Amino acid sequence: MKLNERARSGVPADLRRFFSYRLAALNRSLVKQGGRYFSSAVGLSVPEWRVITMLGCDGELFATELADKALLDPGQSSRVTRSLVSRSILSERADPADGRRTLYALTTTGKAVFNRTIGFAAERQAMLIAALTPEEVAAFDRILDKLMKWSTDCGGET
Repeated sequence: MKLNERARSGVPADLRRFFSYRLAALNRSLVKQGGRYFSSAVGLSVPEWRVITMLGCDGELFATELADKALLDPGQSSRVTRSLVSRSILSERADPADGRRTLYALTTTGKAVFNRTIGFAAERQAMLIAALTPEEVAAFDRILDKLMKWSTDCGGET
């Protein structure tokens, strides 16, 4: 049986049963739930939290790196970083080697926000994985790694 025939034989008739659709629906649900959680807990949106967390973990990043790592499109990343700079959570400076590029870092206030939010993130992660057994968490982690590698190998981004 050819690859396309094998793939088609397992294709569900209902779009809502496609893995890609279900993963997108799960992501949408988690982002909405996360938005409510982070907004009420620390007054941040999910994109703001992602930017702060990436900088808290990686240190100073170029705007393009930050957008990629925070899983934001460039326009969304620009709006988020402008907002966080205006609130003195991020600092920005021109790249000394190429003044057209912008580097972002957490300010002292931003580091305090990061330190406060990372605990909430760990708490949310614990609530999420509590829905699964330890064996399911391990299996799901392996499956996600495998699917992310497959996607990257096929020209996707991770």
